[in-house]
Amino acid sequence: MSTRSIVKIKADENTIIFYRHWDGYIEEGGYQLACILNATKTYSKFVKALINQQRPIYEHDIGHPLYELVNSSNLGEEYTYLIEFKWDKKKGDLGEAQVSVLKNHYKTPDEYLFYRISPDKFMKHCGDKKHEQTKKEFAKLSA
Repeated sequence: MSTRSIVKIKADENTIIFYRHWDGYIEEGGYQLACILNATKTYSKFVKALINQQRPIYEHDIGHPLYELVNSSNLGEEYTYLIEFKWDKKKGDLGEAQVSVLKNHYKTPDEYLFYRISPDKFMKHCGDKKHEQTKKEFAKLSA
């Protein structure tokens, strides 16, 4: 099974959409996005970092992208990550991002888990979720 996700990156009036087929849930895909956003800080570096991500799961995955550039969403994704970079008039450049996360489910209405939060808050939440998941996995192993 896979947890599909979409990453929509908006910069002013432009939108780039990436599709991720595996591990798109908050504890993995969200955490990875938060780490990349935290490390890159800027629109162009963030996009380049996503393009360069590879699927590290199996040997036959080596060299294949983790994120695929697509034309639209509605690909059966369970999560939509919206990363918005707004124009900063003072800097004359794109400013810090805001993050929104939408949980999509075919049986229930879409639900925002976060709406326009800072990358730092997104990193904290995803890091906490990742930590909880890791604790549960260790508990299963030691049981």
